[in-house]
Amino acid sequence: MNPLQSVEVKAMAAPAVSVYTNGTVFATDADITFVAVTKEATPLEFTWFFGEDLPVRTRRRSIQRRLSVPQWYRVVVQASNGMGSVASEPRRVQVQRRVVASGLVAADSALVNAPVTFQCRVTFGTDVAYRWDFGDGTGGRGNSSASHVYSSWSLTNSVGSPVPLPPAISTHRQTFTVPHYFLEPGNYTALAQVQVRGSPVHSNYCVGVEVRARAPVSVISEGTHLFVPRTPLSTMVLRGSLSYDPDRPGATLRYHWACTPASAPGRPCFAGPSARSPDAGAPTLSFAADSLSSGYDQFLVTLTVSSHGRNSSEAQVFLSTLPDVALRRVHISWETFRGVPVNWNEELSLRAACEDCGEAALSYSWDLFLVNATGGDREEDFEAYYSDVQEAVPSRGRQPAAWTSMHLSASGPSEDGSRGDGDNLVGHFLPTASARPALLVDWPKSPVSRAVFQGYTASGITGQTVTVKPHSLRPGETYVLQAAVASGHSFLGKAQLYVTVNQAPRDVACQVQPHRGLEADTVFSVFCTSGRPDFRYEFGYQIGNASKCTLYRGTDAQHYFALPAGEPMDGYQVLVSTVITDGDGSQTQPCAVAVTVLPRLHGDRCPGQEVYNASLRNLSTLQQMGSDTEVRNYVAVTTRVLSRWAREGGSPSCGQWSGIQDVFISSICRLAPQDQEEATDSVLLLRDLLRFPNKMSLASALLILDCAHTLLAPSRPPAGCAVEAGQVRELILLVSGVLEASDHGHSRSSGRLLEEGAQAIADVLLGCLSSRGEHRVHVSAGQTEAQAQLHRHPQSSVQSLGPIQVRLPVDLAGWEPSPCYVSQLLLFRRSSFLQGRAPGQVGALLALSLHRCSSRRPLHKPRLRTPVTVEFGEEGAPGDRRNETTFVLLRDRVNVHHFAGLSAAGPEALQIRVEFSQLAARVFPVMLLVRCVADAVGSGVRAGDVPVRTPVSHTQGYLSLLDADYDRESPNRYLTETVSYVVRFQGVRCLLWDPRREPESLPPQPAASPGKVNCSYNLLATYSIARRSLNASFESRDVAQFRGCPENLLPSIFIVAITILYALLVTKSKRMDRREKKKTGYIFLQDSAPLSHQLYAVVVDTGFRAPARFTAKVYIVLCGEDGLSEPRELCCPEKLLFERNSRHTFVLSHVMVKELRQGRGRWFFPAECWLAAGRRDGRVERELACLRGGLGFRKVGAIVSPGGPRPRRTQCGSVAFTLLCAYACLAALVTTAGHGQVGHFP
Repeated sequence: MNPLQSVEVKAMAAPAVSVYTNGTVFATDADITFVAVTKEATPLEFTWFFGEDLPVRTRRRSIQRRLSVPQWYRVVVQASNGMGSVASEPRRVQVQRRVVASGLVAADSALVNAPVTFQCRVTFGTDVAYRWDFGDGTGGRGNSSASHVYSSWSLTNSVGSPVPLPPAISTHRQTFTVPHYFLEPGNYTALAQVQVRGSPVHSNYCVGVEVRARAPVSVISEGTHLFVPRTPLSTMVLRGSLSYDPDRPGATLRYHWACTPASAPGRPCFAGPSARSPDAGAPTLSFAADSLSSGYDQFLVTLTVSSHGRNSSEAQVFLSTLPDVALRRVHISWETFRGVPVNWNEELSLRAACEDCGEAALSYSWDLFLVNATGGDREEDFEAYYSDVQEAVPSRGRQPAAWTSMHLSASGPSEDGSRGDGDNLVGHFLPTASARPALLVDWPKSPVSRAVFQGYTASGITGQTVTVKPHSLRPGETYVLQAAVASGHSFLGKAQLYVTVNQAPRDVACQVQPHRGLEADTVFSVFCTSGRPDFRYEFGYQIGNASKCTLYRGTDAQHYFALPAGEPMDGYQVLVSTVITDGDGSQTQPCAVAVTVLPRLHGDRCPGQEVYNASLRNLSTLQQMGSDTEVRNYVAVTTRVLSRWAREGGSPSCGQWSGIQDVFISSICRLAPQDQEEATDSVLLLRDLLRFPNKMSLASALLILDCAHTLLAPSRPPAGCAVEAGQVRELILLVSGVLEASDHGHSRSSGRLLEEGAQAIADVLLGCLSSRGEHRVHVSAGQTEAQAQLHRHPQSSVQSLGPIQVRLPVDLAGWEPSPCYVSQLLLFRRSSFLQGRAPGQVGALLALSLHRCSSRRPLHKPRLRTPVTVEFGEEGAPGDRRNETTFVLLRDRVNVHHFAGLSAAGPEALQIRVEFSQLAARVFPVMLLVRCVADAVGSGVRAGDVPVRTPVSHTQGYLSLLDADYDRESPNRYLTETVSYVVRFQGVRCLLWDPRREPESLPPQPAASPGKVNCSYNLLATYSIARRSLNASFESRDVAQFRGCPENLLPSIFIVAITILYALLVTKSKRMDRREKKKTGYIFLQDSAPLSHQLYAVVVDTGFRAPARFTAKVYIVLCGEDGLSEPRELCCPEKLLFERNSRHTFVLSHVMVKELRQGRGRWFFPAECWLAAGRRDGRVERELACLRGGLGFRKVGAIVSPGGPRPRRTQCGSVAFTLLCAYACLAALVTTAGHGQVGHFP
């Protein structure tokens, strides 16, 4: 290879790999082909892992394996390319023994209505399930043997021909249910062949059935009376799309619209040049308002629909036209349409809308009127609300007046007996029931008080929507609901809707007998007489404030039943109620009768073998009768009796608690609920069975969890979120109750229960999430909380559930084909799953699972790339700390707590929590010191200790509390002398529990706030923490032993060093000051001049750049206009002259210059140059000119500064040292005062 040639080295990453098989369930004698799927094309080595078998290595991408042991296998393949390896996610496959049936054993012939026993014999097979088909359209799941009776219901028409029934209809039950809209109108005969199981006697019963035809119903959506502005741009639209055929939902209807003036029936509505004939056969009628005839102001529009040759009655709408351009069209629509007429026991919700009102702020007002009212308020007629609509000649109809307000004055006879405006609309007399006006809008109406109407509604009467509560309107009456719209103080328009309420069932008498009896023993009966065959009856009972229990729903007017005992505080009274519903769905109000049901005394409150046998016998009889309602009622009554025994001291170890519980649970789970109410009753009954004092068996727990999937499953009609959130809450309470009441002696059974319970809750929450269209569903039920959240895109999120906060990473779902997934959190605040299987007290359990959005199947992740972070908060309530010891800290004492028992090997962290009691007075600051040691040998707590993190090897330690100002005087003398507190020492560890394995301990991490614990998990499993209280002892010491001299000598050393430096500097400064003193003074030059001559001072200043020493001689010559002086030498043998930055003054007495006269003053001769042979120009003689204009500010400063008076060096040093000492003292005082305030509580 060329050494200069470049070489490219590429790091080859391990390819992604997965396991593929052609199924998930295989036989033990079948060869299973496993394929390693990867996109990598280079040769790879594959290592296959089949559960606990030895790994198999191969270079082929596929491998055949025969798994002979029937069980579940987790198959994993590991691919490697020499530079790295990657493992696939486990592929779960189930291996079973192939089912080999040897034959079906049964009698060759059988009698009608006689039981036939069948037995299926199997030679080989694992987890064999049996599904029977008896050849007559019946069958289902069962055991290896089954018994069947070939008797059933049959249905014939009026000519005796049999009516073929759909295969989904079960004809072998006590109740025979025909689907809605299956039978055509006519007469039928239902024949039942009945036989009691175990008895050869059978009988035939027949009953006549009449299917009545109902006419189609026509509905106009906009209202009954509309007020329309007669403007060119106003378009009237009437819709008949709510019309329906009650016998054939979804059938195609034929529409027929008609329009006529209200005062001239038969005449056309449309006239004028813009008039055009609208389509009278369309579902929607549309026309321009100005196309209506101008000769009338009120029109009647009718709609009739027909279906399969049957016509409906007319639906009417009145149009009152007005020329007011400010009027806007208002209409009323149904929020929830159930049909007309309406039932008084159903909610009525309406919505008002204003067309062409724009985006202005609108206000709504609703009013209620009673049609055809009688009584003293007859004069307050509804005509008052349009009394200013006046009548002209009859041919022109009604003419509009001015509409200036929403509420118009009432009409009626005036005080002088004359008729007011609008009286001529209804004649000279008020109409009566025998003389009702022909037009609907002319019927007499009385307004209902707005205060009363406000009480009728659940939404108020001033919003866009009004909702009338059930049982507010009176049955059999007709009401008018009026909606008025305004903007500010301007009236915009109004509309009216006429609503007719169906009659409630009447002329019914019911009787309950007897009025007194014993629980579960006395047979009570209720009997109703009505004479109406289409009535449906619902009988139930209620004890105290408990929920109502249903005894029966159906067409039977008589029912026999037993009751549980009432509450002692209510005098053992039980309310038996009856609700009757007619064929239109109108109900009576519940009619309740109180009966006295006394408890049946039982000495030891223990259900023995006699009670168990009686329960089995009664259940067997009811099951043979095929009455699910009777079975449910019997279990409910018996369960309530046994629950009362358990509350009164029944021991779980005695009697047949577990046996009776298992039998009752099995009986309830076998019942197939016919509607959502029966499913809810079953859930409540199963919850009551969980209150038995014994631990529930694993079989019963699994049976309830399996039953929960079908009771309130989202796939049951109506689809969606189990109808109501309350039913979802009941289901979660049932699942959590099962998990709490079950026996968790075996880890595998506990894990299976948790998985089944979480899946049952997930099914319901996922159904809620999809049906509601929401991205998050949260349900709280007692000690359990559940939350499901939709994640459409990969993103991190933080979710809170109770005291726990979960941080989900952005790549939680991994590399899934679809980024959409659903995360589910399930919190059990109180659970016994891990009690005894982990050291300490296990807290709340949090189960995290992921599900695919499309299939709702769970996502199984062997390991997460980014861990999930869970923050656990404190779970203990204030009542849980009643037994904790309260300690008192005095200001002159030190409280020392010695704790021990930390685990040196396991991943356990120390958590210390100190809670101080709140006091009214201010308290002194408290210092907390923590010290951990590996063994018992060690010194006490010192004042210099600081809090430290506990190493793994430390097993014990000390906590000290003392006054933070123990070594100094507190500036506040009004602080309390004692502080009370509570301290807890706990060892904390994180728990990771895969239900298929034993729990794993992980080290916790410090949280952001006190009392919380952070844990990181890299698996999708169940999370929790375990807290273990440590042993602690207490000791109190005197704080005086910790007081002493300060140990920090740095300030003292600094002061001593500064003092020594000051002494040295003072010594040197004095020597320099003496030297400087010698330089000062005048130098008198020697001459022979008399003393009377004028003396002159020659001052010579040298700059900073002069030589340090000067040895040359200096002469001076003064020059004037009249001549020169003689040279004079400037010298002084005793001093060093002309040093750097010096000033010397020479005194001359003999100067021969005339110009230098007395009293002249000062003369300045600036040089600013060198006099040296080796500097600059080398000149040693210079002539200096006299400065005539005087010295400037800069020159004066430069000349006078060297020789001016200045302080000595000794004085400067002393001043500096004095200032330094003063500053140090001041800083010490400030620091001491400030340190004394640190730690004080407000």
